[in-house]
Amino acid sequence: MLVGLEEHSTKPRYPFVTASKIWDPEKGYNKEAAETAIEKSQSILQQLEQYSEHNLGYRPDDATS
Repeated sequence: MLVGLEEHSTKPRYPFVTASKIWDPEKGYNKEAAETAIEKSQSILQQLEQYSEHNLGYRPDDATS
């Protein structure tokens, strides 16, 4: 999932597709791609929270108290 999300950070930082063409996020994204990226991000966050709690004794609620 992380590999699939990498393009969402790489393209905006390095938008040149070719020397004469720049990637346009308004044309490069659609609702489905955005929703898929959000779902992957939420899944990764949930897995990291579970790992942290089970292996490190850390709970996300601990950060706010």
